[in-house]
Amino acid sequence: LIIVGQVPAVALKLSAIRRRIPRWLGGAPWYGKPTLNLPKGLEGRAKNGGLAFSCTGCSKCCRMDGDVWLAPEETAAISKFLGMDEGKFEELYARNATTSTLGRGEKWLCLVRGGSNESSSLGLEGGLSSGCVFLDPFGQCSIYPVRPVQCRTYPFWPSLLEDRETWESEAVLPDDEPLPILNPKVVELEAEGESWRPGRHFSLDEGGCEGINHRDSEIVSEEEITAKKRAALKHWGRFPDEGIKETTWYL
Repeated sequence: LIIVGQVPAVALKLSAIRRRIPRWLGGAPWYGKPTLNLPKGLEGRAKNGGLAFSCTGCSKCCRMDGDVWLAPEETAAISKFLGMDEGKFEELYARNATTSTLGRGEKWLCLVRGGSNESSSLGLEGGLSSGCVFLDPFGQCSIYPVRPVQCRTYPFWPSLLEDRETWESEAVLPDDEPLPILNPKVVELEAEGESWRPGRHFSLDEGGCEGINHRDSEIVSEEEITAKKRAALKHWGRFPDEGIKETTWYL
């Protein structure tokens, strides 16, 4: 179908799909190769591929002002965990909803934002006013056993695994660790072979994950990374509102 001066809707949709397909989809993922740029001591453990990551429990990813969409089964699981019916849950914790017009008419809920104001006493940037509503006063997840797919698969989202540069750009230093340009130990580390360190700290504007390439990281296997990536992609793919997926929510 060719329309002079106008792009067909089908072509627009195909273009949007292509933008979402990771560049490595046609072959082995880049993280299946020996991992470079690791903290000293981890290099040899990544000879079969994988990535260095361990959750530090910092709750930084939970403090970002972004959308968290719940699939119907996630709404059911969290509601049950909290001991309330789904109607009450939606009334208290949803700021938006969208329903599929196909099949079973799945209803997805977008969580409200804003955690406990008591968190400001912890010295967290901006408190938790823009964070997840389920963060407790200490910045920990109060629904951890039933946390959404979006949360349990981070940072192994397709959008962050497109290539090594994108992955490393998500890494941040712990707040108490000086930036490389201000850290006199960097010269010593470079001399010992540790040539790469994150170049920024976390901020609410730019986000980031301090568990990526952290000194105490474990090596996550290629198989586990791929499983989480596929779970995130499947979850995002089920979401019924294409407009939201192309503008304000992606994994």
